[in-house]
Amino acid sequence: MKVGGEFKSWRRSSEAGRWNEANFCPTCGVNVFARLEALPAMFCIPVGCFSDPDFPAPGNLYWSSKRHRWLELPTGVERIETQ
Repeated sequence: MKVGGEFKSWRRSSEAGRWNEANFCPTCGVNVFARLEALPAMFCIPVGCFSDPDFPAPGNLYWSSKRHRWLELPTGVERIETQ
């Protein structure tokens, strides 16, 4: 993946001791992508960054142990309790 444009990054350590990096627009502050030390070849892009109503449903929910209990997930979404 190639990232274009300006962004700022913020890293924190996970409970497992690996870093999580949020990358956001320096103008409005919206999170546009994230990277995880545990998954170095993957970029995580918030679905809210897309205006396509046919955007496919997620396949996994990481940190499902921390989700709001009212959040209903589509059938087939794998729930992963932690990272």
